Amino acid sequence: MLDKKDQIIFENLLHDCRIPTIKLAKLTHLSQPTIVYRIKKLEKEGYILKYDAIINWSLLPFPIYFFFATVPQNYVTSFEKAMQKNKSILSLFRIISEYNFFIAAFLTMEEYKVLTQCLKDHCVKFNC
Repeated sequence: MLDKKDQIIFENLLHDCRIPTIKLAKLTHLSQPTIVYRIKKLEKEGYILKYDAIINWSLLPFPIYFFFATVPQNYVTSFEKAMQKNKSILSLFRIISEYNFFIAAFLTMEEYKVLTQCLKDHCVKFNC
């Protein structure tokens, strides 16, 4: 069962997942080894699944493109494989709407041309 100390650990990890364990120890009035043990236990038990970085997209020197694509059912598997091979693709999501895929990618102009050609080959329609 999770207690108040775990709640303090959670709140601080949510705000900054790189917070030093020594700072968490001070906040919770526990020892640093106890904090490390508790975090590892929370990870092992599935309370903490992963740690993420939040990107400031506006500062990046290259553009990110977002596509919505409609792929016929008989091309879905080959489309997914083609997208997985492309290292510029950040995210590929199946969605339920008029379009059945959402794609996010960092692309140079040449990569943009290659991807749009791939989309033309596999999709009924797509939007950028």
